[in-house]
This record gives sequence, C-alpha cells and structure tokens, in this order.
Amino acid sequence: MNDDELKELFEPLRTQEPTGEMRAANRDAVLGASPVTPWWRRTVEVPLPVALATAAGLVIAVSRPTALSTPIAPAESIPAVAPAPEPTPIADSYVESRQYLPGFGVVYREVSYQPQETR
Repeated sequence: MNDDELKELFEPLRTQEPTGEMRAANRDAVLGASPVTPWWRRTVEVPLPVALATAAGLVIAVSRPTALSTPIAPAESIPAVAPAPEPTPIADSYVESRQYLPGFGVVYREVSYQPQETR
C-alpha cells in the first residue's frame, strides 16, 4: 500500500462529524481529568491550633535575644571602640572594653580589675 491508497481509505473518516453524545462524553472526560499539579502548588491542610502554636513559637523564638546574651569571643574583624588605657602604677587598675556591632549593640564586653600590690 502506498500513500495514495491510504488517503483514499481514510477519506470517509475525515468527513464524518462526531455525534452530540460523543462530543459531550469527550468534553466531560477532558474536564474531569485533573492534571498533575507540581508539589509547590499543592495545598496542605493544617489544623488551626497547630498553625497558631507554630506561629506563636516562631514569634517567641525570633523575639528572644539568646545569641547576644551569651559571651562571644572577640572577632578579629571587629575592632574595639577604644583601646584600654595602660594601668597607672600608683592606683588600682580598672579596665573595661566593649566591642559593638552596628544594629546589635555590644557583642563583647571585658571588665578587669587589678588591685595594686602593696610592698
């Protein structure tokens, strides 16, 4: 069989129109088929108490400054605001140094007290 013979055989099928029932069945099948949605577009049902508890936990966790309340070792890149003065040999020495981080405040504080030795 060549192409011309096949075209002659299929010619009556090209001119036929589907019946109304067939069109309705096809339309219902197309509309009823649900496409597979990607995972990022799918919805997940979460109970309201669980959602509220999670939101409250996140708010509490973000509002607590736990990272800044613990001492942090001084970083090489954060210079001290002012160098500590040399202790005077006459009196007791009290030295306080702080390191600041813009937007956070004091990130490291060191206080030292050295009483003068008596001879």
